[in-house]
Amino acid sequence: MKRKALALLLLLFLASCGSEEKGASIPENVMDKNKMVAVLVDFHLAEAALKRAEQQGQDVNNLSVKYYSLIMKKHNMNSKKFNASLNFYNSNIKDYYKIYQNVVTELSKMQSKIMSVNP
Repeated sequence: MKRKALALLLLLFLASCGSEEKGASIPENVMDKNKMVAVLVDFHLAEAALKRAEQQGQDVNNLSVKYYSLIMKKHNMNSKKFNASLNFYNSNIKDYYKIYQNVVTELSKMQSKIMSVNP
């Protein structure tokens, strides 16, 4: 009897661990993880460009609107979908963490490529 109960508890534990690996199901109004990575990579690149422009004394207010509009257009989305996606992944921290691991990986690849061309 104890073996059956222990086996059942072990099975339930393993099943619950498996479901966490998959992450939360993604609602229709939310971008999938890969698209979210691509959008966040572009947002971080835009932020870096804006920071650089600001350091050079440029007015970045209009420039930031332009950059973010271009990103939204490139990814065929609007701010409502972006915010819904951001809120969804923000409330699913394991998914958000994985997304940002991929963002960092993509940005690092870009940096390595640039550094290999311009040592």
